[in-house]
Amino acid sequence: MNTKIKKSITYMSVIIVVLFAIVLLLYLILKPTPSYSLRWVREYHVGVDSPNSDLRPEVLLTHGNNEAYAVGVNKNGYVVFKDPMRAFEQFQKDYEIEIKEIMQEYYLRKFSFRTCRSYMAYGWQMPYTNESTNHHDVTLFIDIFMHSFSRRYHYLY
Repeated sequence: MNTKIKKSITYMSVIIVVLFAIVLLLYLILKPTPSYSLRWVREYHVGVDSPNSDLRPEVLLTHGNNEAYAVGVNKNGYVVFKDPMRAFEQFQKDYEIEIKEIMQEYYLRKFSFRTCRSYMAYGWQMPYTNESTNHHDVTLFIDIFMHSFSRRYHYLY
């Protein structure tokens, strides 16, 4: 091959790799982050707020009496976590068994902020096995968790 052609192929390869690196770096810097525009504005009252809803945040509130699961009500009347990211981290520890069982049953990717919507759908479909594990709590948690963020963010993943 001609040396001129070899040089141009080499330059083009370097340019493509550099462009790819720039795009990857920009994505990592500018990737979407949760928007807390739907923060809680008042306390949640058991039985008063969302009485016709299937949401039972008191189930999570009693799980280890952990303050990470503290809930409030946002400006739209939805039950939300007061500190959603802290609740998410605590949830991963407390419900590790249920998350693992859902992942194995439905061949899901590792539980994360980006994959939690799949766990929300499949957690409700898990068969009831025993009283020590409750997969429906996974769905309950993610439902409340997703209400803690702006709707715009829900459709990014």
